[in-house]
Amino acid sequence: MKPGDLLYWDYAGNGDIDHATMITNIDKKGHLEYSGHTDDRYNSSLAENFKHALRRNKNKTRLHIVKMRDQIEVK
Repeated sequence: MKPGDLLYWDYAGNGDIDHATMITNIDKKGHLEYSGHTDDRYNSSLAENFKHALRRNKNKTRLHIVKMRDQIEVK
């Protein structure tokens, strides 16, 4: 994963997307950070916030990751 990839949060684990964010940084230790607007997060720890979401939602939270391409084919 890299900055620009999209993260879709499914808090209930039922396949419905509840929130969308974006990977915006990889810190010096290789940890992913993301940004979003609902709680005004900027380069927030993905690991820490995902753990918090799991605790809050009884381990049901799922992340859906969309990797963005660097280039697209033009025909």
